Formats: sequence, C-alpha cells, structure tokens
Amino acid sequence: MFLLILGVFKKNSSKIIQNLSLVVLLVTAVITFNETVGIKEVKLFNNSIIIDYLSSLMKIVTLLATFLVLIISSNYLRTFKIF
Repeated sequence: MFLLILGVFKKNSSKIIQNLSLVVLLVTAVITFNETVGIKEVKLFNNSIIIDYLSSLMKIVTLLATFLVLIISSNYLRTFKIF
C-alpha cells in the first residue's frame, strides 16, 4: 500500500518503487524461509490451512518468480524507452 501511495504522490518514482518492490520481495522470501526452518507442520482454522515445508517452498518459488519477472520487465521497459 505504501508503494502505491508513493507512486501516486511522487513524480518520476518508478525506479524507487521498482527497487523497493524488489527489496520487499527478497525480504519476504528470507522471512518465509527462516520461519519454515523451525516448524514441522501447523494447522489453522480447523485444518483448512496447513503450513508445512511444501507450502512454504511454493510460496518462496512464487516470490522469487515475481522477483525475476520484475527484473526482466524492467529490462524490457528500458530497452523500448517506456520506463
């Protein structure tokens, strides 16, 4: 939410927002990894949500894929002078 508000009120803030987004994605992946190391399996809401190694792995893979997509798209936008 902070990044959206920053983008609205600050002119030419696309670089700042992109770099902050990349940092937030990496920090979230690291926190998810560190959180997963200490637990075996957690069941929430009457076993409707299960947090285990597989779910954490998929979350980390999704975060890293999003990180790579942002990097690749920034190169594309720079190449065609959109960014």
